[in-house]
Amino acid sequence: MKVGDLVMQKCDGMTSISNVVKEQLNMGCVGIIVSIEAGVYFSYDGRSRGRITVRWSNGTEEMIPEFYLELL
Repeated sequence: MKVGDLVMQKCDGMTSISNVVKEQLNMGCVGIIVSIEAGVYFSYDGRSRGRITVRWSNGTEEMIPEFYLELL
């Protein structure tokens, strides 16, 4: 992933949650990556993962681990 990419939060494997919670978590919104901080998180197999700042279509901005996102 790189700055400027369009993303959404992954929905596969997620439990069923209410629309209010989905909205609070920016789920279903399209976002654009505005910055990437590399090597912040480490996965179970030791690979480093980045933290990404996304500006969502509902006007909010959120810092989120890259493994929660999928490219559009």
